[in-house]
Amino acid sequence: MRAAVHLPVIRHLRVVNFPLYPGADNQGLDLDFGDGVTVIAGINGIGKTTLLNLLLRMLLGASSPSKAATRDMGRVSKRALVQARSFSYFNDRAANELGADAVATLTFELAGKTVVVSRSLKNLQIRKFTISRRAVDITTNAEFLAKMAELAGVSSAYDFHILVRYVQFFTEERLPLLWFPSSQFELFKMLFIDHRLADRLNKLFADIQAVDTEYRNRTYQYNNRVAEL
Repeated sequence: MRAAVHLPVIRHLRVVNFPLYPGADNQGLDLDFGDGVTVIAGINGIGKTTLLNLLLRMLLGASSPSKAATRDMGRVSKRALVQARSFSYFNDRAANELGADAVATLTFELAGKTVVVSRSLKNLQIRKFTISRRAVDITTNAEFLAKMAELAGVSSAYDFHILVRYVQFFTEERLPLLWFPSSQFELFKMLFIDHRLADRLNKLFADIQAVDTEYRNRTYQYNNRVAEL
């Protein structure tokens, strides 16, 4: 067994200069998330899903797992994230091109520490990042996720991303985790198995996948030669 895993607890969201959330007197959106349950209600098209995705992307940035992971993450040998060069999700929801002043700031708690991150809504680049009021010098979203993984107590940025995106959040792009034993085992490793043992299991699985791929390729070539001769 391993030490406890921590997930982000969202406390405050501030959004400015984003046309979808103009706020009173065009002052933007300013939301506090207290203890207990927060309900977001409204008519279709008012921006509920966009708000949920905004909270998610403030935590993860423009990163995504591979396409293979979205089919069955328990059968992925290369456990890595793809960092998008551009991310236009929020820009596409504005009538006009977002400016550099369209910024969101999220405050959350992670492992007893208060984390504040500000991102440009045009491309999700990090504008500001502090932990317990101390500025953290990072230049990429990959570095941000690595720091989050360290605080959360998980072995990698990939693990942090998967747990937040598919376990903590329940969005329209959710994976059918309950129906794939291999995916359930992957989550079990992230949450309960010691890092060193999990890393050994991941390497072993990657080696098995490599051998299986080579076997399939050689079998395909062999069958083609048999057919030709």
